[in-house]
Amino acid sequence: MKPIRMFGPLRSRFMLKPVPILPPLRPIDTVADDEAKLETKVQGWIEKVGEARARSAATLAQERTGSTTLPELLAEIYLRGVGARYRAQWDYGWARPDFVVFDAPGAPGAAMIWRVQGDYWHGTAEAQGRDAAQRDMLFNEQAEGAAVARVIDLWESAIYASDEVFDLAYHQGVEQARV
Repeated sequence: MKPIRMFGPLRSRFMLKPVPILPPLRPIDTVADDEAKLETKVQGWIEKVGEARARSAATLAQERTGSTTLPELLAEIYLRGVGARYRAQWDYGWARPDFVVFDAPGAPGAAMIWRVQGDYWHGTAEAQGRDAAQRDMLFNEQAEGAAVARVIDLWESAIYASDEVFDLAYHQGVEQARV
């Protein structure tokens, strides 16, 4: 079969290109598939933080609040537990801190930014340089009319160890040094 020629004075010499064969679509996951994937994650989480904390994180993950990683979920569980007023995944356009906490005892009348930092991704010298520059810029921002008074990095390994890192951040406005 000959290819179809395009008609018209300007395109009379050009042939239409054949349409490529499209790959088959992957079926959409069912609710059962999603639950099975979450249960697989939870088994890994249990090894890191214990059964109770892992199950609490799984319950919160199903709410789809914006927190997606285990350390973020644990931070949000803590904030809910102390009755904090906060916003997850605050968007400044140029940065998206994990949490903005308002009027905490560690920063009364102001906003406190919590950045949940993964040991692997934020541990390199290059990432630390970017994070330091971002920290400086965040101090010039506001959230819901409140000036940012504290920018606190919460490290993954400290979060897995206990809630002490959250207590220091929320109540005293102090960050625990990276181990």
